[in-house]
Amino acid sequence: MLAQGFVPLDEFIYCPCKMLSFERRCKSISEEILRYDPDIVCLQEADIIKDIVKSLNASSGRDNYSFCFLPKMSSPCLMVKNNHGPDGLAVIYRNDNYELIKSEKIPLNEDNSRYALFCHFIPKDVGHLNKSCPDIYLICLHLKAKVYCSEIRRKQGEELVKYLNSFIKRISSTSAPVNSTVFPPIFICGDFNAEPTEPVINILQNFSLNSNTLYKLTSAYYVAGGCKEPEFTTWKIRKSKRIVELTEDCHTIDYIWYCDRLCTLLGAWSIPSKTEIGPNGLPSAIFPSDHMNLIADFSLRLC
Repeated sequence: MLAQGFVPLDEFIYCPCKMLSFERRCKSISEEILRYDPDIVCLQEADIIKDIVKSLNASSGRDNYSFCFLPKMSSPCLMVKNNHGPDGLAVIYRNDNYELIKSEKIPLNEDNSRYALFCHFIPKDVGHLNKSCPDIYLICLHLKAKVYCSEIRRKQGEELVKYLNSFIKRISSTSAPVNSTVFPPIFICGDFNAEPTEPVINILQNFSLNSNTLYKLTSAYYVAGGCKEPEFTTWKIRKSKRIVELTEDCHTIDYIWYCDRLCTLLGAWSIPSKTEIGPNGLPSAIFPSDHMNLIADFSLRLC
């Protein structure tokens, strides 16, 4: 979502700091969430998460938004004067629809310097249906940035898969026989900092437990786009004291992964074109982040 702590660096030459003020962005981000009305939201670089959720609850008139936050170790935001605290991973959820019963850190580096955030949700009563919705397992992550860190991202992907294998085996041994009607779906969402051709994306595309396709992961936007990822999910034009030369990055590095045998993708919201965004890229007065929202609707199978 672009940490507010990074805004004073003033790197977005076509979007001055005053257009990215704390009050303006907090209001804009919460308005976007209310507009699309999701049950669950995954955010990265979320240093102002408390303020966003406070704004959501104030705007809705009810305290039906809660969140889980995992601060980044040695967050660079803490080096910025008058910062808002560390950035990190955040999951916002509608507490009138879901209850968070467990969250934990998933180590992605051997030195435990980077983690993903795991959340286990159980649905609230579905009422007159006399059936129950499945639980939801969710992983929110933010992999290592920089083009030259592809090998680090590959290793982080391997650590994630190692966790998935262990986790699925563990829940399979403690629950009913595993089949598509009782096994909760898994969603993995975040900024992978990796284009579709990178090894870490290939690792997730090929993931399955013991060749059982029940656990196979699929990219929501790849499916919605007719077997093609979006043209881009981030588009930023930067120059500053830290970034001496003018740089333009426009590529796909954000994904929503799901198990297509455990839930049904109903659709994904289209990403605005460059023409719709305007020639100056992201962020802007209209778009508060340097990444686009990925929004997908899923149908969960009743048990």
